[in-house]
Amino acid sequence: MKARTREDKAYAAYIKAAPNKTEKAKRQAEFDKIKDKRAKADDKAESNRRTNISRSTRGKPKKKRTDYVTQDGEIVGKPTQEQINAAMRNAEARDDSTTATRMRKYLKELKDKEQGKGQLESAGRRIINTDDRMIQAAKKTLILMFGRDKGTKKNLTV
Repeated sequence: MKARTREDKAYAAYIKAAPNKTEKAKRQAEFDKIKDKRAKADDKAESNRRTNISRSTRGKPKKKRTDYVTQDGEIVGKPTQEQINAAMRNAEARDDSTTATRMRKYLKELKDKEQGKGQLESAGRRIINTDDRMIQAAKKTLILMFGRDKGTKKNLTV
């Protein structure tokens, strides 16, 4: 489209620079022909685009939604919190207290699960450094805490 705008501006300058009115009219007619060709090409491209879209989807079933809340308040799959909130507001607006209560309970369960994840899950896997230097440092610490015999025998059976 930028190329067309650039071309249009160049043609406008070309028309404006015409020495007399007959030349201007001639140049304007040329430009109108170009615009008509462009419009035809655009229409053809648009129809091809639509044809290709319908060809690619023809005969294929639509993907079914798996996670949602129905208008009756039935929970299907694992809907998002926003979907549950919307269903709860919908139930409250229709004075359907049982559905709204069920949605609140489901939301509370979701929030509890989110909080239950805690720091361990969000931190990911931790790697324990088992270099020889680290083991020696651990041995020294245990010997200092429990004494020479207890610290090495009891806790360091590697």
